Amino acid sequence: RMNPANCPPYNADFDGDEMNLHLPTDYEAKGELQHLMGVSHHMVSPQNSRLSLGAVQDCPLGLYQLSQCAQMSREDFFQYLCEADLEDFRLPPPGGPYTGYRLISAFLPETFSFTAMLQCGGQPNEVIIERGLVTAGLFTRSVIHAVLVAVALDYTPAMAATLLTLWQRLACAYVTASGFSVTMDDCLIDDKSANIISDFLDDALETIRASSVTSEAKSQVLSSLLGKVGVVAQRGCTSKNAIKMMADSEAKGNSVNATQIRGILGQQIVNGMRPNGLLPCFVGCDPELPERRGFIRASYTTGLTPYDFFYHAMSGRDGVVDTAVKTAETGYAARKLTKGLESTRVCYGDNTV
Repeated sequence: RMNPANCPPYNADFDGDEMNLHLPTDYEAKGELQHLMGVSHHMVSPQNSRLSLGAVQDCPLGLYQLSQCAQMSREDFFQYLCEADLEDFRLPPPGGPYTGYRLISAFLPETFSFTAMLQCGGQPNEVIIERGLVTAGLFTRSVIHAVLVAVALDYTPAMAATLLTLWQRLACAYVTASGFSVTMDDCLIDDKSANIISDFLDDALETIRASSVTSEAKSQVLSSLLGKVGVVAQRGCTSKNAIKMMADSEAKGNSVNATQIRGILGQQIVNGMRPNGLLPCFVGCDPELPERRGFIRASYTTGLTPYDFFYHAMSGRDGVVDTAVKTAETGYAARKLTKGLESTRVCYGDNTV
């Protein structure tokens, strides 16, 4: 068993990954390892002063939903509190208000204040915490990480680790109780938006097909259509859309995923360029027909034609091969660097190298 928040620094997931266990055999070794390898001592990365651990999946989603919860019953409020922690929390004033902000604030230090202007779903998101009470803002993954870094630096990393643990329990309890699932309604687009997208693509593709610009220029224009369609696809999307909530809270996915589910898949790229269009089903067609060169105007919801599926598989294979090759190359480069620098040291006395 391993807490999901500890997975990002190891790039670990639960699809068969294995780890080694090192067992110190005396008190000196145990003390050294607690400081050198203890998770709470490495909350903030020295590389970029960002959180090295991560609030993942259910945690940012639950806190995002809680930060939108304006009112709940007294019974529910204390149920969530007790599921997170039975002793170390701050009670709201008698009679309430019992809100999501109050639940999130219950575990913050009373002297903690924080202000930040971040983004949420492409909109400004100003987060304000005054003397341990959240008063404004939506809690996305970025906000959670910024607050945890501030707590780790202003107080102690151990306090930030405890706060992450408690927020994680709270978020999971809330998501479990309120329920969260993606339905077919979240994947469909309204008829008006679908017609606008269809008319836009008809005009754009015909203009591109008939133009005399270079293939690289056409590829850039075709690739940009995905973003433009995404804007239209998002218009009929309410704040209660499950896919939008996951993307906005930064729990999983992004606007491109939502566009490919609801709008179009867009231009497929293989080896940095458009496919050559030599599939036999296109014999006799215009060589510059966008569909022949890997442009997919269908979405995952409407379904792909056989040639769409083939082009999409080509692009996917390209990504898998690229990842595999990149892993080998970076691993070898890291080994060469390590072997070349392993005899280099910084001297204690005068810091000479």
